[in-house]
Order: sequence, then structure tokens, then C-alpha cells
Amino acid sequence: MKRIISVLYLLLGLGSASYAMTPETPITVAGSEPYELTNIILALTPYGREDEFEVYKKSRYYRQVLAHFEPYMQHPLLAKVNYSRKEWDKYLSFRTDSYAFDFAADGQLHRRFPFATQDDIKPFEDNLSLVNDFVRVTGFRKFYQAHKPYYDSLLVGYQQSQMLPEMMAFLKAEMGGT
Repeated sequence: MKRIISVLYLLLGLGSASYAMTPETPITVAGSEPYELTNIILALTPYGREDEFEVYKKSRYYRQVLAHFEPYMQHPLLAKVNYSRKEWDKYLSFRTDSYAFDFAADGQLHRRFPFATQDDIKPFEDNLSLVNDFVRVTGFRKFYQAHKPYYDSLLVGYQQSQMLPEMMAFLKAEMGGT
């Protein structure tokens, strides 16, 4: 699932068929701090902790997430975004819509560009004040910075495994790029 979403972001980043690509156009694969934040938030909800398939729970990183965020399990955001499989649309929108946000100089999440997975459901934006409070109370940004080498290693692994030059050649052929 994360690979599909990553490819979607790659395609979104490339733009429409009118996007002029040059041979020098670099392929950028980058992580999103707000997107990782939402993955952590959803993993901490009762649904994220109880569902055996939604979150991979056998990694060292997952244990580090629990160790850091366990003291904040009563934060009201976790109850509010405890989406089950019945509310899959909200679950996916909460996580995916975070991609349109970034941290500003004031440490708060702000929208960078218009983007919504679904026009009528905006759970990330609807809960933005609670998300910002969660970030502040839990020390999320410090946790993220401490784990940046891990996130970077995932990006390198992704780049090495995804046939990016072949993907670009296909997109250039299909979209008329040079």
C-alpha cells in the first residue's frame, strides 16, 4: 500500500501531460514529516494497535514509536481519529491529506497547497488544532529528527528498488516529454 501511495506522490509531483521534462530533470524521492506524523498517530489509535494487518508491529521502529508516545495515549486526538475499517475513507483521507501540509516557522502545520483525497471528507484539516497540539505535547518533531537517518535509509532503499529511470522513460513516452 505504501508503495502505491509513494508512486502516486511521484506522479503527482510530475504534474500533467503539459509538464516539460528535460533529460536533466532529477527524480526526487522525499519523505514527508506530516505524513509520518499521521502514520504514527494512526498506529497509536486503538484500531491501529489492535488490527493485525494495518500496522506492522514487529519492527524495532514500531517499538521505538510505542516507547516514545506511550505516555500520550490519552491525547484526545487518538480517540477522535480512531477510524476502523468501516471508516476506511476517513482513515485514508486523514493520512493522505497530510501531504498538503508542512511545518511553518511557528512550529505549526499549515497547508502548502490545495489537495484533498475526497472533497467532502477532510479529517486532517478538521482535526488540525488537535494534530498541532499532539505535535507540541508529544515532542513529535524531536522524535522525527532523531529518526531521520532511518527515514532516509527507507528512501534510499525505495530508490534502489523501484526502477525509477525506467518509470521516467515510460512517463516521458506516454506524456510526450523530451
